[in-house]
Amino acid sequence: MTQLIRLFFDICLFRRGPQDVPVSVWLLRAVLVIYLVLGVAVLSLDNGLEWRSAAKVLVDLALLAGITWGTLSWRRHQARFTQTLTALLGTGIVLSIIALPVVRWLYLSSAAGGVDPAAAMIWFVLLVWSLAVMGHVMRHALQGSYALGASVAVGYLVAQMTLLDLLFPESG
Repeated sequence: MTQLIRLFFDICLFRRGPQDVPVSVWLLRAVLVIYLVLGVAVLSLDNGLEWRSAAKVLVDLALLAGITWGTLSWRRHQARFTQTLTALLGTGIVLSIIALPVVRWLYLSSAAGGVDPAAAMIWFVLLVWSLAVMGHVMRHALQGSYALGASVAVGYLVAQMTLLDLLFPESG
């Protein structure tokens, strides 16, 4: 277990890539469940536990899996799907754990009547780091340039924000 955590953390630090992740459907299922639970926990910090949090995370997972499959298929690397998605979910778990106190800080400051600029800046840095890590993973998986991987990461972010906004519009 410690080796897996270290592997995902090393990928977050750009020391290793998705090719270092074991090809294991069991591992993919395990990180998928952890990613889902952690995602619901992060979204529940704001409004408490509700069905929308779980639905948002499920939509995000489906989108991430679809974009990963689509880009790997485009480059004829479908055999790398399990490793790539496991790496994306594993690094997502690491980054979500790091972001958890920042998200809580943002929610608390927002509830107090304003957004703390320091919390917003740290959250923005974590967002950029997350995109950079996804670009790193996709670059290795696609055997392409970093610009290609980063383009996939930015495309995923735009698609995620658009889809979640369409399916779960904010009320009020």
